[in-house]
Amino acid sequence: MGSHSSAVITTVTTMLLLFSLVFLTACASDGVAVDPPAGHIPDWIPVTGAARPIILGESPKILHGHILVAENAHWAMYLCETTLGIIMQDVHTGTYMRSTVAEPDPADNPLWQGLYMSGLTIDVQVGTNVNPTRVNPVNNPHRLNIFYNANGFAAEIFFPGPQIGLTLIVELTESGFTAEVPQASIIENDPNQVIGSLYIYPFLGHTRLGADEGYMFIPDGQGALIKLQDNDRRFATGYAELVFGRNIGLEVEMIFNQFSGYDFADYPEQILMPVFGMVHTERGIGFLGVISSGAENAMLEAWPNGASTAFDWITARFLYRHIFMQPLGLASGTIDARTPRPNRVDAKLTFLFVTGEDANYAGLAVAYRGYLDNAGAFANAAADDFNVGITFLGFEKRDWALFQLNVNMTTFRQAQDMLNELADAGVTGSFVRFEGWMRGGATGGWPNRGFNPAGNIGGRSGLINLRDTVQGLGGELTLIIDPICMLTSARPFESINALRRVTGRTADFSGGNMRRTTPSRTLAISEQTGAAFARHGFRADIMCLPSTLTSYSESGVFFCRTDCAVMYDRSLSHHDAPSLSRPSANTWHHARALTNMPSRGSGYLYVYKDIPFLSIATSGRIPFYMEYVNFQPNRSRFFLNLVETGARPMFLVTHGDAADLRLTNRRSVYTSEFGLYRDQIIRYHRELSAVHARIGDASIVRHYSDDSEVRVYYSNDVRIYINYGRFPAEINGVSVGPMSYVLLEG
Repeated sequence: MGSHSSAVITTVTTMLLLFSLVFLTACASDGVAVDPPAGHIPDWIPVTGAARPIILGESPKILHGHILVAENAHWAMYLCETTLGIIMQDVHTGTYMRSTVAEPDPADNPLWQGLYMSGLTIDVQVGTNVNPTRVNPVNNPHRLNIFYNANGFAAEIFFPGPQIGLTLIVELTESGFTAEVPQASIIENDPNQVIGSLYIYPFLGHTRLGADEGYMFIPDGQGALIKLQDNDRRFATGYAELVFGRNIGLEVEMIFNQFSGYDFADYPEQILMPVFGMVHTERGIGFLGVISSGAENAMLEAWPNGASTAFDWITARFLYRHIFMQPLGLASGTIDARTPRPNRVDAKLTFLFVTGEDANYAGLAVAYRGYLDNAGAFANAAADDFNVGITFLGFEKRDWALFQLNVNMTTFRQAQDMLNELADAGVTGSFVRFEGWMRGGATGGWPNRGFNPAGNIGGRSGLINLRDTVQGLGGELTLIIDPICMLTSARPFESINALRRVTGRTADFSGGNMRRTTPSRTLAISEQTGAAFARHGFRADIMCLPSTLTSYSESGVFFCRTDCAVMYDRSLSHHDAPSLSRPSANTWHHARALTNMPSRGSGYLYVYKDIPFLSIATSGRIPFYMEYVNFQPNRSRFFLNLVETGARPMFLVTHGDAADLRLTNRRSVYTSEFGLYRDQIIRYHRELSAVHARIGDASIVRHYSDDSEVRVYYSNDVRIYINYGRFPAEINGVSVGPMSYVLLEG
């Protein structure tokens, strides 16, 4: 009887395995990589390896209940199998960082305790409930299989309650470790309970009530630091922003009932870099977290103690699904709805550790620069000498009765004359951009397609003559284009190609006067425009597209931000090494130069210092132009900021008076007349050229900021001491005047 039962069980088990194999093969074979149906993700073959840590031997090495699972010449990784928490230890100094909290705080509820005591936490989306259910290895029943290899481990975990499983792969590297959850490894058996978001080692490097000296780094503007200290519950909330900016496709439509459609919202600085960090300065250890994959659908969170718990912690949260408000009609209200399929998220984090003298924000930035080098982020970067940036504004349109009038600000010939006048004063080799060069004007020509210079400011021949003049003076001319924005008043028929939100409604901005093209339309426009520019020998400076990612619907199909990123990447590839205006890091590999880059942060209350992280990370790699000098509230301080960061200035210049723009869409330009900036351009060129001649192609390797005193060190032994104070200062034994700097060599 027993043998008969065993045979039956064996037969049934075999049939179930064969059925599972056939089912998974069928599911995985129908174009899953291109367009996975809602609720299903293909099967996953786990990483092979030993069932136990291969380096344990007879006497395992243990640190705070974690067993040693991988080690190299720099780092040792320890794992707690029950929580999936890890400890990273510097093998030379013994200093380490934990990824989980050792003991729970009795003041916290189980949800918080599970989050900070687990290496991995899933927020489960139940139906359309806006409040997810949280599961992790600490709080919830689960099945766990861990496979080990020489560099780390792979953990297969399954939660029977929500019927959700996945595989976490952790690998030790020479500079830290990587942690990833391939989307192909995710199992969701209950369509009503699916992954909403995912945390991977959210409490790596945490501290409690500022017990460790140091700071958290957030990529706000150029970069900002949140000090590790006992905040005495001063802050009610933390930092939480989407990587690469707002997701306009999921936002509720704004209703403008006054102020002629103006939007007065003061939005924070957009995240351009998918990075975050933690540094314990006293202990001499820190890390930079880089979202290597899945950044398009990720959010950065930084919580100072007192805002939620007694801990300081910073992390990335990967977003797989969204709850949005679906309108039922013009006057029928809304219902909560869930995006019809998961976002495309192959979640991967790369942690780069710094120790000793490098355990500071500059060390994090240098580590990121090395990461970018290895990723080929500067493949198309120009290798040129310093040059001042000058942007000319050609013309714009304004409404008049039933018609629109041209408001000419700078003709091509006038731009030539201004450049020749600057050349006579010694300003040559300028990086020149031209906005409003095309039919329709600066904004009326959006989305820019083809190559159609406006006849009212000189036409095609005038633009070619301007290009020849710029090149003759050793400079470069680029033409500003925007392939995704459109004015409905100027291009009413283009609205058939307008982007639609996830709700299916057209995405309107500025009271319905502004819209954006669909990614497929943007691709077609870019292909046409890129070919036309190449044919006529011009390069583009591309606005908006490099800094925009959104979910959207097209022909009734939902597309996530990863889909949008793929389309925009293809669009940029049709241009020959363009310069990019305020681009996100995922587009830098296309860029010849970066323009209109931020100079400061958003001014959050919990930030104690802004830092030039972005400038340090790109130092010596790619031409980097700051925001317009025209609109800086303190130009003396801004000039010193250019010296400090190695960035290049950009001036917005017109021949006409900026007051003429007051009735146009460029009414925000309140000062631009060439006569007001001629002498300033000459001074900036003269002084900054001298600084850059000493710097050459070197990069910043160290940066220290103490109140009003700054020290910058370059890889070629150049040092710059800067005094932002109102009184003379002595910096490292060198006297520096007020609002001044000193450059030293050797």
